[in-house]
Amino acid sequence: MADQRKIRRILATAVLLGLAFWLGRYTKSDPPVPPEPDIPVAVDADGKMIGPIAQVYATMGQAQVIVRVEDRFVPVMLRPDSFSHATGGQVYFTGENCVGSPLVGADNQGPGLTLDPPAAVAGAKQTLYLGDLQSKRLRVIRSLLRGDECLVFEVEAYAYEAHPTLHLAEEYSPPYRFDGKP
Repeated sequence: MADQRKIRRILATAVLLGLAFWLGRYTKSDPPVPPEPDIPVAVDADGKMIGPIAQVYATMGQAQVIVRVEDRFVPVMLRPDSFSHATGGQVYFTGENCVGSPLVGADNQGPGLTLDPPAAVAGAKQTLYLGDLQSKRLRVIRSLLRGDECLVFEVEAYAYEAHPTLHLAEEYSPPYRFDGKP
């Protein structure tokens, strides 16, 4: 009988010590942190992370990747050798020969979609242009930068004032990999 009491006291003490230890590990100043999920990412030839993969289009050999620029998250399409914009955005100019103020088209942000910020990728350096969401208005457009080719024309269309941000082809070295390995 005395042995049973002794065993109960030892077990009770062990349980209390274990509970105290467990509770002491998780205080308000040190909350438990869940393990980080394995988020698939795209990387360049040097292993530099481009961004998390939002979607892979295996039949088209490309992926939608989220790039962080100017504290914004912008979706871009990534192929093994190049970038383009996820919503087919175009970079327009008020002047002929792709000079003057750059603009991002307001009508090509996707059906029912307005990105914040409006964005497009164009030029030999695959430059990411960000538009000012507050600047949408009807403008006279005189040229379009598609890839590294400038197309000259004149049309009125809604567009956002834009500025070049990141030269994606200089920031990241091809070939790009989007097989999902973090």
